[in-house]
Amino acid sequence: MFSFLGFMLPRRQESKRQSAIVAFRDQCSADRERARSGYAGTCEDSYATRAEYRDDELEADSLMNRLDAALQAGSRCVDLSETCIVYPEDNAIAEYEAHSCGLDYVPEDELAERRYVSRLERYADHIEAMEKVGIEVRTGFRREEAECWGSIER
Repeated sequence: MFSFLGFMLPRRQESKRQSAIVAFRDQCSADRERARSGYAGTCEDSYATRAEYRDDELEADSLMNRLDAALQAGSRCVDLSETCIVYPEDNAIAEYEAHSCGLDYVPEDELAERRYVSRLERYADHIEAMEKVGIEVRTGFRREEAECWGSIER
C-alpha cells in the first residue's frame, strides 16, 4: 500500500521545476525576439548597435539551448557558467592600437565578463525561482588562455 500524497508530491515538485525552467525560457525567447526586431529596425550604417543586438540574440539562443537541454533530460541542474578564451597576442595588438589612437583599452575577456554579469542580474528572478524549486543553477565566469600559434614543438 502506498500513500497518494507520497505519489503525487514528487510529480508536483517536478511540475514546478519544469514550470520554472519554461518561464525562464519564455523570457529568453522574448529577449531574442526583441533583439531580432531591434536588429532589423536598425540602419545598416549603425554597425555597433547592430552588433549589440546580434550579441543579445546569440546570448538568448545560448541560454534557451541550455534550458531546453535541461528540460529534455529532466535535469535538476542548469549550467549557466561561461568560459572565455583569451588570446594574449590579439589583446596586445588591440591594446597597442587603442593606445596609439589615444583610447582606453578594455580587453575582450573583461567585456565578456561584464556582459555575463549583466545577463545574470537581468535574469536573477528566474534563477532564484529555479533554485527555490530545487534546481541547482551553476554560474561562474572562467578565462582560459589560448595556445600561442608560435609555440610549435619540434
